[in-house]
Amino acid sequence: MSLLHAVLDESRRGLRPEAIALRLGVDRELVAAALDHWVRVGEATTVTALGLGCAGCAPVAGCASCPVLQSRPH
Repeated sequence: MSLLHAVLDESRRGLRPEAIALRLGVDRELVAAALDHWVRVGEATTVTALGLGCAGCAPVAGCASCPVLQSRPH
């Protein structure tokens, strides 16, 4: 599996870029570049780009480490 696909897979599991970098043993900047690639080709998006945040639904397992979810009032 390529690093690009590994980053995409880990992000779909809900890991933040810092955790992906640690798990894959690469620099955080490399993870950021890979994520930017996936956003540009339409395979991923950002919470900011959606303009929605995490307020309208119950969280799924993949959202466990989402910084937006963690800052949400309980």
